[in-house]
Amino acid sequence: MTCKRLSFKQDSIALVYDFDGTLSPQPMQEYTVLPKINIPPHEFWAEVTKQSKELGEEPMLTYMRLLHEKADNNHVHIGRDEFKRLGKHVQYFQGVETWFGRMNEFVRNEGGGRIKLRHYIISAGLREILEGVSIKKHFANIFASEYHYVPF
Repeated sequence: MTCKRLSFKQDSIALVYDFDGTLSPQPMQEYTVLPKINIPPHEFWAEVTKQSKELGEEPMLTYMRLLHEKADNNHVHIGRDEFKRLGKHVQYFQGVETWFGRMNEFVRNEGGGRIKLRHYIISAGLREILEGVSIKKHFANIFASEYHYVPF
């Protein structure tokens, strides 16, 4: 039995990733902002769940509001630059940091250099944190939640 080699018909491939639980074992906030404001993750997420159910809120918006409130209550300023700086603390699943190079090489070899591979993130996590992760350079674009900052 002979194996017929499949050929690429398209010239672009997009790999789209969530972040928390896909590239990183824990939610990004647990490596970054929650330790900064000294809030145990299990307590924070339990409060998010409780408030979103009681108030009929979208859990993603509840966590973003609570994160901001808790930082203010603890007198900790966390803005765009600080979130980005904290992104360097995010940990990844084993193999993630070499995944992108391996996939790029595979597609380049199998596609004879004719195929463009692009990596993207679509996440409910914070874009500001994702801007600071060590693997950011591999993404063509990041689509994630972000706060609105008003210039002073």
